[in-house]
Amino acid sequence: MRRPSALALGLCLLGSAFAPGRARAWDPSTTHLGMVDRAAVRSGVHVQWMDESDLTRGLFSAVRLDPARLTPEQRRRVTLAFREAHAASGALGLGGPGACPGAAAPPSTRIACVEGDLWEMSALGWMRLGVLLEIQPRARLLAHFVDLEEPASPTWSDRRMPKRALRAMYRRNGGAMAETASGFAFKGRARSALARLDDPEDPWSLATTREHLRLAVFSTSSSDRDHHLALGLMGLGALLHVVQDLSVPAHARGDITAFFSPLSDIRGDRGLPLQELARLAFGREQLPEPLALHMRSTDDATDTRAPLMATDLRGHLLGEGEWEGLIHFTGRRFFSETTLPSPREIGPDTTPTQAAQLLLGESPLLDPVERMWLAAACRPL
Repeated sequence: MRRPSALALGLCLLGSAFAPGRARAWDPSTTHLGMVDRAAVRSGVHVQWMDESDLTRGLFSAVRLDPARLTPEQRRRVTLAFREAHAASGALGLGGPGACPGAAAPPSTRIACVEGDLWEMSALGWMRLGVLLEIQPRARLLAHFVDLEEPASPTWSDRRMPKRALRAMYRRNGGAMAETASGFAFKGRARSALARLDDPEDPWSLATTREHLRLAVFSTSSSDRDHHLALGLMGLGALLHVVQDLSVPAHARGDITAFFSPLSDIRGDRGLPLQELARLAFGREQLPEPLALHMRSTDDATDTRAPLMATDLRGHLLGEGEWEGLIHFTGRRFFSETTLPSPREIGPDTTPTQAAQLLLGESPLLDPVERMWLAAACRPL
């Protein structure tokens, strides 16, 4: 029997979900999970996985994780993610420490029991849990931004608000008081999403996820393969969360100030307006069709399709060849809530080119093609 190539399937699924769609801001429990589900089902991963495993393994097959083999930090985060997952998320598994009562207990109390206190969930469920795990603790979201001026920088900063105001907002929105008092709270600068993906110490980094997926293929025992597959799938979900966030202009432009915009007249009701718009307009089930990614064939000179998929994750984010990169596309073609140019008065005799310059002249980091489109849109009918 052939073993499923979990590593190839995982990277394929990552690629299928990276292209920016119409909805560009994501809520973890709705939009994020909807995007992962849609990408997984529409990518063909399930069919390929079933074919390579002789119909023994797919996205909906049960995969078991051994809590006893996790590091204390991994176990803490997985436990918190299970605790925060709601019933409709599809990320509530069976088993786990304490799930099995004694042998004399009534059968109705053993419904969630899995032998050996293992956690058990479908492969897709582990990916969903990874999406939720990525926000445990909430401070991890600070590493979902990049610097607008230097996207490849290991840090990013938001210079729009005073540090004192940022610290106060950080505390009001879940930051620890001890961090604020000791001076370690967010002050307008943090490590970037690129540093988060490449961090060798992060349990859900790209390199760690790849290693777990490799071991899911080459480990000698089925229990080892299952354990590493669950970890690799969680890492895949966490990576999808980070990359999907980079298709939000506020993330790609290092604009954390936008996340404190007032959403209503209720005091303290603040957040990212675009995120709320996407959540309310699309929910989890009504997302637009995903954009399939592919690479131009090197053997067929007549293949004129655009090479939308780079050769690796970094190339897809920062650009490679003819692909401008997700970060550039999001940050240089769209404004975030607090980086919009100031209102300008445009006289009736202003030419389209002058109008575009007046509106966008103070936005030097905007892609030139956007100025061209605005100038064309301003032309009289």
